[in-house]
This record gives sequence, C-alpha cells and structure tokens, in this order.
Amino acid sequence: MTRLSRRALLAAAGAGVAGLAGCGSTDAETTEDGGTDPTETATTTGTATMTESMDTATATPTTTTPATTERTWYTAELTNAKTGETFTVADLNADGPVLLETFAIWCSRCQRQQEELKTFHEQAPSDVTTVALNVDPNEDREQVATHAEENGFDWRYAVAPSAVTESLIAQFDRSITVPPRVPMVRICPGGDATRLAGGHKPTDDLLSTLDACE
Repeated sequence: MTRLSRRALLAAAGAGVAGLAGCGSTDAETTEDGGTDPTETATTTGTATMTESMDTATATPTTTTPATTERTWYTAELTNAKTGETFTVADLNADGPVLLETFAIWCSRCQRQQEELKTFHEQAPSDVTTVALNVDPNEDREQVATHAEENGFDWRYAVAPSAVTESLIAQFDRSITVPPRVPMVRICPGGDATRLAGGHKPTDDLLSTLDACE
C-alpha cells in the first residue's frame, strides 16, 4: 500500500468517527425541567422565562395521583391569608372535593381564572372547596390577603411553604409552579388527585371534572 493510499484511508476513518459522534444529538431542545410539559395540550418550551401555552384548554384530567402516595402538599398545615386560621387540604377534602390552584398576584391569567371561579362557586355544590396557593416566594401573606379582599375572592388563600412547593413539584412536575399556565389540581373525596389541563378553565369544564369524582 502506498503512502498516499494510507493517508486516504485514515482520512476516511476520521470522517466516519465524526459522523457517529453527530448521531448522538438532535435539533430538539428540552425544557429546564428536562422535557415539555405533559399536562398541556399545547406548550412552549422552557419554564425559566415563564412562557405560556395556549390561552384556553379543556379541563380534561391528565395526571392522577393515588391517595396512598405520601404528599406533603396534602397534609401540611397552611394559613388562611385573610383570617389567620390554619387548615390542611386533607381536612378540607374530608368534607368534599377540593380544587387547588397555584398562582401569583402578578399573573393576569391567574386573575382571569379566579374571576371565573366566582361564577363557578355560584353553581358548584356547597361541599366543594377552592384553595388558592401562592407559589411566588417574593409575595407574602399580606399581599395575598389584599389581592383576595380587593377582588372579592371569598375562598381560601394561602402562601405555599417551601416544603409544599417542593412536594407539588415532585408530584406534578415543575410546571405546577408556573402561574401563567394556570395550574390546577382536582382532589376527589378520598384523596385521589388529578392535575387538570393547563390554560383557562371555564365553569362548565370545572363542573364536569367534579362529576368525574362521583
């Protein structure tokens, strides 16, 4: 074999190795928490920038958590921002279904959903409870109480302790703490928890999710 032919073979081998190395990557990008949000019918990528999905979505249940799973968010003591009383989601759930929403005061989509909840509570059975859980560490109990009172929101509002936020993330993934996605969890009597689809949820859709508890 001549020196020229050996050089040609080495060059060809090098090109083959480079080609194999390129096989391990794709053009797809992942979100901050390792993937796209599985709870939404259409999403944008990345949670760090608080980008949002489509503005409307049905309240179709997407992720169900058995009641036997250990859940700090379910059993931890929370403080009603308006009254100072303490409660747990588990205690409220003993009396009927619970809708747990996570939000931030600055979130306009959260505001829109909470305005919808006024209508929802006018039509929902009396045993249904709503808990609005603030997950922005820069907002405090006094601000949350003012937000609820000024808007006439008469259900329970609380600030999520860090352990509760971490537990929600562990159970439902990091998108549960992205307010513009309008996260909400339905908890049926007995403790089965279902993450609802992201986006604005009309009253009729919320009432339908409660029917699924029966």
